[in-house]
Order: sequence, then C-alpha cells, then structure tokens
Amino acid sequence: DGALREGLLYDLVGRLTDEDARARSVRAMEARFHVDAVQADRVEATALGFLRQVRAGWQLDEPLAELVLGWAARLHEIGLDIAHSHYHKHGAYLLQHGDLPGFPREEQQLLAAVVGSHRRKLNFASIEDLIPPWHLKAEFLIVLLRLTVLLHRGRGPRALPAIELKARGRTLDAAFPKGWLAEHPLTAADLEQETEYLQAVGFRLADSRARVALVDPQSLPNLAPLIPDLPGLAHVIGVAGARESFTTPFETLLERGSPYFAPAETASSEPALLIYTS
Repeated sequence: DGALREGLLYDLVGRLTDEDARARSVRAMEARFHVDAVQADRVEATALGFLRQVRAGWQLDEPLAELVLGWAARLHEIGLDIAHSHYHKHGAYLLQHGDLPGFPREEQQLLAAVVGSHRRKLNFASIEDLIPPWHLKAEFLIVLLRLTVLLHRGRGPRALPAIELKARGRTLDAAFPKGWLAEHPLTAADLEQETEYLQAVGFRLADSRARVALVDPQSLPNLAPLIPDLPGLAHVIGVAGARESFTTPFETLLERGSPYFAPAETASSEPALLIYTS
C-alpha cells in the first residue's frame, strides 16, 4: 500500500509539474545510493552522443532507447554503495527489485538488464524475457554503455576526443583520432579485452581505420574471415612464413625498399616496442 501511495503521489506531482515521474525516480536513486553526479554527467553525455551516431544503423529511433540509455548511464554505479566487487550485479538487483515510481515493470526490467551488463563478461540471459523488440535492442544499448564506461575509466575532467562510430548488424566500428590510443595504452588494453567479451556473444568491436595488418601463421586464420568486413584494410603483411592469396610477404617489401635501407638483425630476446594506433 505504501509503494502504491508513493507511486500515485509521483504521478500526481508529475502531472502538476509536467515532469516525467521516471526522471524523478532516477534522481532519487542517485541521491539514495550516493552516485558521483559529475561522472554520471560525463557517461550520460558520451553515451547519448554515441547513440545519435548509431541510431539509424541499429534502428534505435524509439524515444525509450534514449531515455533508458541515459538513465542507465546515470545509475550504472549505484551498486558501488553495496560493494565494489560485482557492483554491476548489485546495481541490477537494486533496479530490478526496487520501487521506482513511474516505471512500468517492463521498463524497470529493461533498465536493470542494461545496468547489470555494463561490465565484465556478457550474458544476455537477462534480456531474453524482455518484451519485443527490446529483447533484441537491449543488446545495442548494453554495447554502447559498455564502451562509454570503458572510455571514462579514468574519471578525469578532460573531454574525450571525437570518436566516430558506425554500426551495422552486430558490428560496431570505432574510429579514434590518430595516435590517441597509443597515448592511452591502458584504455587500448581495455578495448582489446572488450573486443573479446563482445566476440563471445556474437558482437564485433572493430577499429574502422585499420589500413594495414601484420600477421604471423598463428594470427592469419583469425584475420581471414574478418577481411570482408574491413573495407579500409588495404594491406596484409605476412611474417614468419604467413602466406595467403591476400598477403604480401614482409621479405618482398624489403626487396622493394630503398637501397639505402639496411634492416637490423635482431634476436627474439632483444627488447622491441610495438605501438598500436588507429
């Protein structure tokens, strides 16, 4: 009865002030669970900016998509008030079972599913029972929130660079400014891990500006099936005997090089620096 009365009051106040009762419930959750409002602002702004870029490609035109992603961005850390370990799961539980005046049960479940899947290994079991089409579209909202949270890992005030996203099917191409990932190696490492998490559930996070790939016999079979989805890939260079119809042997490139270029003979035990940039 208490929850019902509270819900009716939220609805009445919303009608009088022309404010969505759900937005008021989200603010109440932020205050109750001590959300870092500045970080929530950052994550929300970036997530909604990403949504605008992929809205057409992923058919996320419904207003609810923007609302849920924004709310999830603001509430994704509420579980930290319970414990840091598995805080995403704690947050999902709070949203799934809490009283959120103004939220239909289906929207509350959707919000909980997005928050609960925003980090670590992915399991889409939580969205299978959502009402159509959200049992499918929730996956896209989850991917956008995961990428956003990852990029704001440092929690610093410095704004992110312009990052271009292009979505098609279950692939998300992300183009970073030249050299940015090399300057942020921890973020680059997290992106590599995120790529593996997404691949495990049939998604692919790709760097859409990759122009050259360097492969050995072990990595060549992994790259081969992806080439049709990499329109920007212009050269595949094979080393250590990696050969295929689409590869160019590294030795061939050396033969074509300047006569003034002398390759240095190095051993596998000698230190080397590999820099990845977009």
